[in-house]
Amino acid sequence: MQYAIPETASARLRESAERRDRILLEIVTSEKTYLSGLVVCLQLFKGPLLKGVAAGELGVGQGVVEGWFGVMELLLKVNEALFKELIGKLNDWNDTQLVGDVIYHLAPYLKVYRQYTESYEDVINSLTECQLKDENLGPFVDELSKHSDAMNLSLPSLLILPVQRIPRYVLLLQDFLHHTSPSHPDYANLQKSLDLMKEVANYINQAIALSESRKKAISAIQSLGNPIDNPPHRRLLFEGWLKKENKRGIAKRKKFYLFTDILLYAKEYSVAANLKYCKHIELTKMNLDVVRVDSQEQEEFVSSVQQTNKPLRIHGFTIQAPKKSFFVYAETIEEKHQWVEELQKAMGRRDEDLKSAATWVPDHVMKACPLCYAEFGFFNRRHHCRKCGTLACSACSAYKMRVPEVDDKNDVRVCKGCLAETKK
Repeated sequence: MQYAIPETASARLRESAERRDRILLEIVTSEKTYLSGLVVCLQLFKGPLLKGVAAGELGVGQGVVEGWFGVMELLLKVNEALFKELIGKLNDWNDTQLVGDVIYHLAPYLKVYRQYTESYEDVINSLTECQLKDENLGPFVDELSKHSDAMNLSLPSLLILPVQRIPRYVLLLQDFLHHTSPSHPDYANLQKSLDLMKEVANYINQAIALSESRKKAISAIQSLGNPIDNPPHRRLLFEGWLKKENKRGIAKRKKFYLFTDILLYAKEYSVAANLKYCKHIELTKMNLDVVRVDSQEQEEFVSSVQQTNKPLRIHGFTIQAPKKSFFVYAETIEEKHQWVEELQKAMGRRDEDLKSAATWVPDHVMKACPLCYAEFGFFNRRHHCRKCGTLACSACSAYKMRVPEVDDKNDVRVCKGCLAETKK
């Protein structure tokens, strides 16, 4: 189908001093471009791909290829009808002509756009996975993109066109309504059309945001060398640098990534500032212990350490998890609050008790065993109790017992205090 705009009517609107007239021309012109993109997607990509499957050239099924294009053919028919009506309005255009009624008639079909948007991310994931599995698919699709009528667009760039169309309608309708007098007979229908478009656009924008966070999750895991599986449902929510305290009380910078299901951290390991994966924790098995102080305590504490290079403990919080818990510091109170808020939102709970490994007391904190008061030294080494995290000498930590939150299969080192508490 040829999507032609009558030159006489087009020239008249281009030369009009009325902004409303020129916006109408922009609506019609953008509709023509959109329809052309859908036709290219269906004729230059879907058709040849199905033929390639039928000929045995590709290792994907016909149903998979059909699924990539979903309800695009229905969208094409709906928008062809809209374009035809808009051209009719264009030919008979005058100051009292109505456009809102035509666009409002599109309302029942907006659910088709929602349906397309809901499946869009799954389509892109499917296309990506199939290209990884079938070595012929990628080159086949790339070759189709080189067609002279493909408008220099890749298949993903064409598949996203319906997702982008509704937000575009919103912008055009807002501009058109702004230049339409409230007393104009078209004003009410334009307002109703805009409200409907906004509702669908909000839904689509959320879907786009989810898709973007998914892409960021893929990129983040790939940048670390794909050390763990990256399931399709995972999204990247937040990322940034924190200082992680080790058992010796030394805080080193780590890059933390908060996903929808895990918290992952990595370390710098070369002059090129590359990152190396360290560990990750499932959010369902994680809890937070936040250092809370009032404003006066904060002021006094900051004043007491402002001349040192030590990190402020009030800038930190404990990440509690099975196997291992640890303390982290943010650069500022504001960053700490942001991290805590993002983590709590991701975990979907606040201050719930989970069985977590104890946070180890840093080595420098204690000079002597708290149980027998013997001083630590070369011949009296420090050891951490796996149950409570305290430091104890060899004699006072020579006991073993099962601590499920640390190791549910083997006995681990504990202090005599925890052993006695368990036997009560």
